[in-house]
Amino acid sequence: MDVNKKWRLILGPDSDPESLEELDSDIKNIDSSLSLLYDKTENNLLRRSRVKLNEWLGDIRNLFPRDKTIFLQKEAIEKFKINELLFEEETFSNLTPDLELIKTILNLKDQIPDERLEDVKSLVKEFAADIERKIAWNIQNSVYSNLSKSDPTYYPYRRFIDWKKTIKRNLKYYQPDLDAIVIQRLYGHNIKSSGLPEVFLVVDSSASMSDSVIYSSIIASILAHIRTIETSLIIFDNGFVDLTDQLDDIIKLLFNIQLGGGTDIKKALRFTQTKIKNPDQSYIFLISDLYDNYNDATLFDLIKHMKDDRITIHCMLSMDQKGKLSFNKPLVNRLTDYEIPCYAASPDTFGEALGKAISGNY
Repeated sequence: MDVNKKWRLILGPDSDPESLEELDSDIKNIDSSLSLLYDKTENNLLRRSRVKLNEWLGDIRNLFPRDKTIFLQKEAIEKFKINELLFEEETFSNLTPDLELIKTILNLKDQIPDERLEDVKSLVKEFAADIERKIAWNIQNSVYSNLSKSDPTYYPYRRFIDWKKTIKRNLKYYQPDLDAIVIQRLYGHNIKSSGLPEVFLVVDSSASMSDSVIYSSIIASILAHIRTIETSLIIFDNGFVDLTDQLDDIIKLLFNIQLGGGTDIKKALRFTQTKIKNPDQSYIFLISDLYDNYNDATLFDLIKHMKDDRITIHCMLSMDQKGKLSFNKPLVNRLTDYEIPCYAASPDTFGEALGKAISGNY
């Protein structure tokens, strides 16, 4: 597409009232779809006509790549306030699942008609399964390669051989005639046999953390299927709820999350303390921007006390794809000064962060 046609699409039909710039049929369809959304004289068609809206949703799926389709879909939902139309069969069948749509569905879950409920759940499950496919291996690999290690040994099982260390220690046995290193001694770890490590995801569900609570729930569901650890999920606002018993059903889990509300971090952490069996093998990921409705000093003292009790605690300022721009900087500074890690993460990098927390090499 040449630059004049691109500018014509960007500026809209009013920029070329005499139709001097000829558009082929595909570009005309794109122009028409964009005009329905952004042209004030035309977008009333989408407001007034459900049929037109449904056609438009289908058209953008055919005309634009997935990321652009999701963006335009979000624009329409926000611009035209079509929340009440989302669950109609014709509209719903044309929707493309993404995080913003899932948040909208969860916020409106009490308005879902009974006859649409299974279709809505299928869409949410499709979104969760797509995220899980992308991140599950990385998380599982971190658990198997870190939590399953115990004392060093010269006789490790093959999967627990530390190849980097083994090669480095055996370099002196290099044989020039073979052009190879002859391994004289293996280095690795035994399988850990005493008790199951515990991983706690303690997640802030306030409005600013809505992306994080959805992603964290999916991560907790992945962890719950790893039988060599015990996983807990605690969601909190002014109160808290322990959703650990729902981790085997991601749809039930997501539909029981309440997004929004205030923030009492201490209450959730104190409850988490009551669940800890072995501090030396307990790993808490507090997923919050650390804006507490109460007293920062008291919260700092509680987290410090948990660290002093040999509990590994990491503060994840977000768990989303954007990174966290807003967080409680004074409290974060105090925590990092006390060597309590505070950082933003994403679903893609959680496995790496988990591995570092377990190994103590963060």
